[in-house]
Amino acid sequence: MEEVDVEPTTTVSTARALNQKHLGFVWGPGDILVYETIYKASGGSAGGCPFVHEVRKDEDIYSPILRKLFNESHHIFVGLQRIREDLPSKNKKPQFVSISKNYRSVIRACMEELQQVAVSTQDAALATQYGNQVSILLAVELIWNLCEVLFIDAAPAGSLVLHLLDWVRLHKADVDEKAREVLASESPAEHQAYWDVVISYVLQGRMDEARQVLVKQAALQPVNSSKESLFFFFPAMLTPITSGRGIWHVRCRCA
Repeated sequence: MEEVDVEPTTTVSTARALNQKHLGFVWGPGDILVYETIYKASGGSAGGCPFVHEVRKDEDIYSPILRKLFNESHHIFVGLQRIREDLPSKNKKPQFVSISKNYRSVIRACMEELQQVAVSTQDAALATQYGNQVSILLAVELIWNLCEVLFIDAAPAGSLVLHLLDWVRLHKADVDEKAREVLASESPAEHQAYWDVVISYVLQGRMDEARQVLVKQAALQPVNSSKESLFFFFPAMLTPITSGRGIWHVRCRCA
């Protein structure tokens, strides 16, 4: 059908929140022009605000780096749909795990490229935009990795704990650097990252390091926190069970 070369029609949308006025918009070549107006029931419109606002689409989808992520993700999930449905589930699992890891590697590659561009750019607004995109992708990869451990790989109970420990260590890789910063401060217990370091060590199963942070602080001043008392007087040790599936468990003992 041949496209008719005519002016785009104007559609008025009621917007009572704008002091009893309305919003009119006109479809442009790629964007929408929005303006404030007063619509008359008899037809036509009276003059309103002299400003015209341009409403643009989300520009993230036009980013060359993100377009690469979208394209590669598309190929990954199209390939996922081609897995034969008649195969037993146990034969599909290795393929699902491989596809999931491939998808996460694509996300990480995109994050690294965005970080490089954010560092090299001289535009502060662009650097902030790239930083926000990295934060979003980091959260996506974090959640996807956890879902992979719990639902896709779905290892037995003993191995699952080890996978979860690896997941925490992977996504809390800066805990040692934070610990050095905390312990080097004048008052470690008052440092804003103090308990974050302790909890991160505990979640990673690194009980010795967690106790070292608490013991060093206890040597500087008396214990004055219920949390600190719990960790100091009842330090936990992460010990492997030699028999069975090698499940790690926490054993508490008095100091």
